[in-house]
Amino acid sequence: MILNKSNIIIIYDGDCNLCNFWVNKLKRNKNTAAFHFSPISEITTEQKTLIQLNKYLQIPDSIILIEYDKIFVESMAILKISSYLGGWYTILSLGYIIPKYLRDRLYRFIARNRYRWFGRSSCDH
Repeated sequence: MILNKSNIIIIYDGDCNLCNFWVNKLKRNKNTAAFHFSPISEITTEQKTLIQLNKYLQIPDSIILIEYDKIFVESMAILKISSYLGGWYTILSLGYIIPKYLRDRLYRFIARNRYRWFGRSSCDH
């Protein structure tokens, strides 16, 4: 596989206002312009198989980053994405010093409340 940014796919909840806000922000960032974005409801069979081959029997209800055939979910996906953004977003790399189980607990807390706090919408795919 040729390693370039067009091999990076972000799968997200297309019904979540918070998720759509960040995806639109990522699409406008020059460092992530070549990424592919896909709502979780529209993942391809190839993407689903790759996710399942990487230890997930079910598609996680989480942001999913597919980076050169590697799968990252929850806080790890957020940290990996932020590493591409540059600028002040690089401060998020400090998140690596927080134990993964704590980062993921925070991620899941926000994820559980995302519709209540930010609402639902249909995204512009």
